[in-house]
Amino acid sequence: MDAANRLKNSNHQNKKRILFSANLGFLYKEKTFLERIEAAKKDGFDGIECHWPYNIPNTAVQNVLSKTRLPLISINTNPGNIKKGFFGFSALPQYIEKAQFEIRRSIEYGINIGIKYLHVMAGNIPKSQYSQKTFCDNLRYACKIANDYKMDILIEPLNSKDHPNYFLSSIDQAIEILLEVDLPNLKIMFDFYHIHHMKGEVLFHFQQAKNHIGHIQIASVPKRNEPSNYEYDFLKEILNDDTIKKPLWVGAEYNPKTGYVKDGVDWIKHFK
Repeated sequence: MDAANRLKNSNHQNKKRILFSANLGFLYKEKTFLERIEAAKKDGFDGIECHWPYNIPNTAVQNVLSKTRLPLISINTNPGNIKKGFFGFSALPQYIEKAQFEIRRSIEYGINIGIKYLHVMAGNIPKSQYSQKTFCDNLRYACKIANDYKMDILIEPLNSKDHPNYFLSSIDQAIEILLEVDLPNLKIMFDFYHIHHMKGEVLFHFQQAKNHIGHIQIASVPKRNEPSNYEYDFLKEILNDDTIKKPLWVGAEYNPKTGYVKDGVDWIKHFK
């Protein structure tokens, strides 16, 4: 089964369902990358997402996706050397060529796999008219290429406690950027954990931004473990909102309490 049909089959499921993708950057860390895909299938996830799969040939990833019949929902652009303070390049005026190279690289990697979303990472830089213009220009560049492959571009506000230097740090700023870029395939990645740490009142901010949201990620607060009743209530509220497109893809981006997904994965069955 090819990538397009995997995603098509998943979208033919009950329109009122929430579909869960396992974030392989957080889950199953004791396994190899390809083994993580198989484990996600076994544990009942509907798809997968990951951060930076570029060390694995996309043909190898595609083979395991075909075997498990799971779609790969999203990947991120290369963050650069995190130990040296990088966390993306797309808002850094001195790295425009590097940012656009990484955008092209990510899209090319994801084409055959059939990714739905590419998260373009802004980088660590103070907010200014120059960093804002650079980010918007690079997002336009990404959106125009991605549009040829029916792919959406995501931006994600990160909380300043965990990521104190990241350019994009609020929902309001993300909406401002979307309106400035003004292209239909630019969306917000709404991460429950990050939004809660920024402002709390997650449902209020979801309603504020819902027309701009492409993908959701979830974890419990404050420790970013398995989703709990608080997160279930959030998901049920948005599931019952008839103005929101169904089905909803929700990324499980959390740290298992014991270090092993299997010890706490029953939360999926509980919600479904």
